[in-house]
Amino acid sequence: MPEFAELGPRIAQALLGAMASDGWSAIKAPFIAIWRKYNPSTVDKIDRKLEIDRELVGEAGDNPAEDVTDRLLLQWSTRLEDFLEEFPQAASELQQLVASGNQNSGKGAGAFVRITAKADRRGKNYISGTGDVNVTGN
Repeated sequence: MPEFAELGPRIAQALLGAMASDGWSAIKAPFIAIWRKYNPSTVDKIDRKLEIDRELVGEAGDNPAEDVTDRLLLQWSTRLEDFLEEFPQAASELQQLVASGNQNSGKGAGAFVRITAKADRRGKNYISGTGDVNVTGN
């Protein structure tokens, strides 16, 4: 079982990736069910927060503003790490949810990865990926 400091960000990445895709309903409903199972007193707040954040991701379009996605990723990572520390028995269910979302899509839907690379003195960076990859640079 990965440490919660590693698992929280992975689940947060899957949530943010799903927010920006057609796979949102396939992730949201089971995520809320898991949260309700372990922490029913805060489930309404989490549900509202998910919808607000999904709107933010949607407003950012295909190229989410770095500060929006970084901020949301940090918030959800922290929120999930805290949740998992309080309810460690939820870890395997959340891992299964993320894994099933990736398997059902066949393309790794729900995976959201941000890579920031910097090169000094005209250095070169080579970054590759599969699926839809957007690269921006200055």
